Amino acid sequence: MSTTENLSAPPCLAFGDTGNTVWLTMHHGEVPETAPPSIAAVAEPQRDRGGHVADWRFRAEAGAGADAIESSFREYLRWRKTWSDDRAIGSHVVVDTFLRWADPQLDVSALHVLRLNNTHISPARVPLMCFQAERAIEFCRRSVDAGVGIFDVRSHHLLAGFLAVEPQILASHASWALQVAGGELRLVHENAEPGVAITGWRHGKDGRLEVTTASEGSTADAEVARLLQALCPLPGADVTVERTPVVKLFAPFLDALRDIARTAGSVRADLYLHTSSF
Repeated sequence: MSTTENLSAPPCLAFGDTGNTVWLTMHHGEVPETAPPSIAAVAEPQRDRGGHVADWRFRAEAGAGADAIESSFREYLRWRKTWSDDRAIGSHVVVDTFLRWADPQLDVSALHVLRLNNTHISPARVPLMCFQAERAIEFCRRSVDAGVGIFDVRSHHLLAGFLAVEPQILASHASWALQVAGGELRLVHENAEPGVAITGWRHGKDGRLEVTTASEGSTADAEVARLLQALCPLPGADVTVERTPVVKLFAPFLDALRDIARTAGSVRADLYLHTSSF
């Protein structure tokens, strides 16, 4: 029996959603006390309790146009990279889903800190984080558990994922519901079991959504189209829906975590976890 049955709901692994992204920052140089004059108006110092500059954040200049903001942000990032390494490891939902899936099966206790919004991780704690991330990657590779992945047709990039074994309703509208179980995303009409397995959808020339199921293809009515498009973080994308091994769902998160933990551990550097932008 798959341990994913322990999940009380099918959490959405919202890849592409940066609104709740977990970042890990390692300062590989001294944090500057002042910003260059060219970006002084958009670089805001973040001070610690002692009043020292602990980090910097970008703040768009009031009244600036889109092009000016983009230009100053790029310059800010170039400056920031000279003293800081910032890695996006995934959304809070991805982190929480992984921990709930992994906890009953292996020791990931050092990774629970990733559930926090903002915290400091000392050099003494970093090697264990790296070790547990590496073990988790190997465990995922051997696991037979799988979820549902939504992939862009052109790039085959993973746009979103769901993990659940017991049938769970993801969303419903009017007489339709989307249900996920194991490696299938099913469209159910008025909760009539078992529904039909969705294998993808695309936008027709008339703009209407064409849904492909395991048995046939059809044009989705407005209710179904609204449900399906809400699942995809990339508006207008043509997608395939596939049974997806957990290693593919969690690898981007675990690889990014292992890499920055390994780098920080090699030089005994602190890590700073935060969910804000730069």
